[in-house]
Amino acid sequence: MNTVLLHTKKQQLMSVLTDRFYRQEKNTELLVDILGHAVECRSGEGGTHMTHVSLVTGLLLQCLVGKTDRYHLEREDIEAIRMASGLHDIGKLQISEEILTKPLSLTPEEYEIVKRHTQIGAKLITDLPIYQNERLVKYAIEICRWHHERWNGEGYPDGLKGDAIPIAAQVVSVADVYDALTSERCYKEEFSHEKSMRMIHSGECGSFNPLLLECLDEIAVRLQKELSVVPHLDQGHSEARCTVEELYASRSEDSTTRVAIQLEEERGKRQFFSEVTDELWFEYTTNPGAIALSASASKRTGLSKVVVDPAGNADFLAMVGQKTLDDIRSWAEAATIDETYFETEAEIRLDGAMHWCKLAIMVAWSSIEAGRYNSLVGIIRDIDKSYPELHISASIGVAFAAGRISRTIRRADLAMYQAKLKKDCVAIYREEKEHET
Repeated sequence: MNTVLLHTKKQQLMSVLTDRFYRQEKNTELLVDILGHAVECRSGEGGTHMTHVSLVTGLLLQCLVGKTDRYHLEREDIEAIRMASGLHDIGKLQISEEILTKPLSLTPEEYEIVKRHTQIGAKLITDLPIYQNERLVKYAIEICRWHHERWNGEGYPDGLKGDAIPIAAQVVSVADVYDALTSERCYKEEFSHEKSMRMIHSGECGSFNPLLLECLDEIAVRLQKELSVVPHLDQGHSEARCTVEELYASRSEDSTTRVAIQLEEERGKRQFFSEVTDELWFEYTTNPGAIALSASASKRTGLSKVVVDPAGNADFLAMVGQKTLDDIRSWAEAATIDETYFETEAEIRLDGAMHWCKLAIMVAWSSIEAGRYNSLVGIIRDIDKSYPELHISASIGVAFAAGRISRTIRRADLAMYQAKLKKDCVAIYREEKEHET
């Protein structure tokens, strides 16, 4: 019976963790999708440009890191660049729709206005009052400003040349051009994959890093196959597109303001779930390296709701303990795709005192790099009261103590140390107070 109950409890915890993780991941993707689709609605790019660019970016990066370590890209960098690529044209939110959707060739003056979207996008993100140290924001700024630079220095806005162009911007520039060629636009018909590849290699769209062109050739078959199924978008992308279409259906407010309102509403939903639950939830993300706590977890641990670089945070280590942290890290690094759930028991500091707790943790795998995880989401159960008050005793040398096992050993150990210091004395501990006889 106990085995059945334990299995049932485990399944319940897994179900709760899965639901929690799904909601958070869905909301994060939804926020990025909303911004990306908002840009597409203004520029008439058909609703799949952001998705295509993100997919091509991910494939190119995977191929690139397999060919060279020149750019020192870790898995966290790949995931951040892939996600940030969806924001590459965010500056177009402040460019006139009349120019963006013009079916005829742009005048030189109009083209100069469109070119400003690179600087506008970078400034929009640079002006954020927070998050400037996060990897995603860093890459988003680089991509926004420099995704129209070219390898030979003939791009814009700064005329950067070669590897002076950040690699994130280089990769997105190739992905952006490829999708622009193979997709229909208000000013052009779509070109075949073969013709698009010839145009890119011939320099008709500017020059690119030769190594990235090699990568583009190597992923060509997979690229065509995966892009062919993109029109069947998942529910998250459909929701984002519907949200943006609803926002643009009403012209009573400025479009940028409407998008900002929607983003704030989504952020509020996530905060609401954290605030109303009494559960002790946490989520560790590798990019950025931080742990987020639910309101209850923050209150009972005495930590802030977000702890950046938890492994280097003294307060966090005092709460969870280095050994527990090492055990979780070792499990996560050794886990396989079939091992997504982990339970352990450990002493955690809650309400100012150490409590025995059960930790149930689920791993979220990277969609870009097989075998790598992006985050750990889990729940802490306080089981301290479920342990019986075992009145046992232990004596070491001339020391004696009684109570729970862990406290008994700690007291006995301390008593032995005191006895060594105080020869001819016996150290006795009652109710945490020291008496000498």
